[in-house]
Amino acid sequence: FRLEPGGLERTFVRVPYGASRCRVRFVQDGLGRNEYRTGAGSVSGFRYAGDRQRRGRFILEDGGEAGQLVPVEPGTVFEYTIASRWAVNRPAGIRLELEFLGVVPQEQELVVPAGQGIGWLALKSPLRSVDLRCEAGIDGVARPVTADWKIVPDPIRSTVMGGRGMFQAVLEWPVVVPAGGARLELVMPRSIQTTEIREDLMLVIRDQNGVVVGRHIAYEKETDLGRLDEGTYTFRLAHPSLGQAPLAARYAGAEVRIHLQEPAPSLAADLAGAFAGGEGSVGLRIPFGGSRLLAVRVPELPALAGGAYYFGTVRIRSGGDDLLSLPLRIERPAPAGEEAGADEDAAEPGAEERAAYERLSAGGGEEAAEPAARLAAARAWAEAAPSSGEAELAVLRELAAAGLAEFARDRARSFLGRFPALRDAFLAAAPAWNP
Repeated sequence: FRLEPGGLERTFVRVPYGASRCRVRFVQDGLGRNEYRTGAGSVSGFRYAGDRQRRGRFILEDGGEAGQLVPVEPGTVFEYTIASRWAVNRPAGIRLELEFLGVVPQEQELVVPAGQGIGWLALKSPLRSVDLRCEAGIDGVARPVTADWKIVPDPIRSTVMGGRGMFQAVLEWPVVVPAGGARLELVMPRSIQTTEIREDLMLVIRDQNGVVVGRHIAYEKETDLGRLDEGTYTFRLAHPSLGQAPLAARYAGAEVRIHLQEPAPSLAADLAGAFAGGEGSVGLRIPFGGSRLLAVRVPELPALAGGAYYFGTVRIRSGGDDLLSLPLRIERPAPAGEEAGADEDAAEPGAEERAAYERLSAGGGEEAAEPAARLAAARAWAEAAPSSGEAELAVLRELAAAGLAEFARDRARSFLGRFPALRDAFLAAAPAWNP
């Protein structure tokens, strides 16, 4: 087709069964250095906008070409629009090519249930013969949020027209970040998320001393919480709602995902290969209309308590194109009454140093009466647990006991800014160094 400056061309194509991507390519035929804006997408009753839309900006000369790989949904109508910038472009011919790619998985999620070491699914190719490269990875641990919903009146917008109330459901729960720290996400994959019954969900994160370390708007799917240091945090999620009925129905579930370095699964093109150990990645050749098996063997993983599970991704590529990205779920529940092995790494930082200090303070050992020994133990605890207000307060007390009140006063200046939750304990101890 020919595209004039300021012109816009819209192309509509029905997406065939088996397609998960559309490779778009267009070529300019004509003089001039032209700028084009593109938009691609479809109307869907299931997918979020980001999972079915793409935009682009391209500058082409005669014979120049551009392309995009756009996610699509079978059975919908795919639209691709090209707009020619009116101010600087010249008339040009455009040749547009659309190629649908994809394979169909047996399931939309690969689940390896408890007590099973191998998971598998079939892949079929209804569009053409295809060569695939398959990989899998375990990204971390997902912990469901099971805190009670406390329904309270909205503190700002208590009523609206007709006296119908605004309310909030407030959930608070502890989150333990293991040694070395980790990146976290709040995920709400199956909650009802409509503007008719909800406003923005607010998540507040406080450390063990009550200091706010993060405020986030919780989005419909994933909310990136960034990286948190090792320690125990309190998460507070508020669900605003018009009326109490949605809150009483607990319309929005959530889980916290902690990204960790876990050993990767091995893959095979058949069960015999999986029994033999598998490989880091595997290639599959599927004929037109045929199907093949993909087997995933997972490594030994510690058990998890409280309904937690390991999450990851199975990625399927053809050439340089990503055709599918399937969620991987590995269930390793802890036996009833037993601690989860995966939680052992989440022990309190500085636990050994704290125990050593408490033994000296309680009068255990020959060095118990020596203020210098107690001060050294308190400092060791504070160094091992820099986020512990109790450890810092112990250092202040021992400085005063050792006759170093001036050093204690200097160190205490920043205490309440770092540990506001320990205000009462700090004020009770302060006369020791500030009589």
